[in-house]
Amino acid sequence: MRPLAVGILMAVVARGGSPSHEQFTVRIFDYAPVPSATLQQALLESQGIFRKAGIETTWLTCRPFSEENQACAPILPAQTLVKIVPRSADKQMLASGAFGCAMRSKEAGFATYVFYEPVERAAHSAPFDPAVLLGMVLTHELGHFFGLNDSLGGIMLAGFRRMEMMQAASGSLSFDKDQAKRLRRSIDARARQLK
Repeated sequence: MRPLAVGILMAVVARGGSPSHEQFTVRIFDYAPVPSATLQQALLESQGIFRKAGIETTWLTCRPFSEENQACAPILPAQTLVKIVPRSADKQMLASGAFGCAMRSKEAGFATYVFYEPVERAAHSAPFDPAVLLGMVLTHELGHFFGLNDSLGGIMLAGFRRMEMMQAASGSLSFDKDQAKRLRRSIDARARQLK
């Protein structure tokens, strides 16, 4: 089987109709491993949510256990790293059923993780498409990466319920206007800092 190498680059048009200048590249390291079709659909789900916020995304997927992996080249400073792992190694997170985390430490810098097994379990028990929930979790954790906090609704809700999964599936789950504005500013500031 050929490795999934998803490099999706789309010109995004903000709600006002003007082209977006905010963009970022996400390097996914899939250690779970997530089924190829599920991961590809999840990235499209996440991309659609960022598109609504006026943000262009590029996704590169590395599958370390695959034979052929062009996307596993060294990470560039301008790329955002997300690791998809089977489950959290942290006992408290494991017990809570957390879907992911974004952490900052002096030693490791910023790390963004998605825990696939809890995502898959929650989706199947809903019942719901795991790709949609995985896309939601990827978007949520990337929101944290760029400085957003949990909110009372929308994609930054601390815990997703069936209602949010249905909104995501219909394309109506998004960042609120303030979150989208802060996200664009953060992405722009990061891009300037890396130049």
